[in-house]
Formats: sequence, structure tokens, C-alpha cells
Amino acid sequence: MTFPELREITSFLLVNRVAGLRSLGRLFPNLSIIRGENLFLNYALVIAHMPNLMEINLSSVTILRGSVAIAWNPSKYIYIILLLLEINISHRSILNITGMI
Repeated sequence: MTFPELREITSFLLVNRVAGLRSLGRLFPNLSIIRGENLFLNYALVIAHMPNLMEINLSSVTILRGSVAIAWNPSKYIYIILLLLEINISHRSILNITGMI
């Protein structure tokens, strides 16, 4: 499954407990902006409980408003944090990483 037509999200993106998903970049190959007009607990991007996630790969995404959270993901994928830092956050933002076992 992929969403190549999705280029912009006006509110937030929450990815939670998606079995088998290995790459967000492959799921949303043309996503370029997350506006954050409405936020989920002050977050524009939340990635949680993703045991199979190997890469984020959203380096062409700009977040206009809101923070980023990576929570409750297995520690063997801790290097995904480095990929996340490639996301262009156009304002002061908090990167919240919790539950890394």
C-alpha cells in the first residue's frame, strides 16, 4: 500500500501500531508538508508502537507547526532518530523520544 497522491497534510500525522510497516517514506513517497493547523497533543508528527519500522525517510517533509514525537518503539531501531533529524522543521520544536527500551 502506498499514497503517492498525498503531498500535504493540514493537521497532523499519527502513525501508531501499523503491523509490518517498514518505511514511512515508501508509504508517503511524495509527502512534502505537514502544516500542523490542528495538533495531536502539540505534535505534528507522532510515530508510536511501530515494531517493524526500519526507516522514517521523510527528508523532503517540512513541518510548519508542532513538534515531533517518537514513542514506544524497539531500541534496535534507535537509528531511525538520525533519519528523523533530516525533516525540515521550520520553527522551534521539541523532539520527544520515549519508551526506547
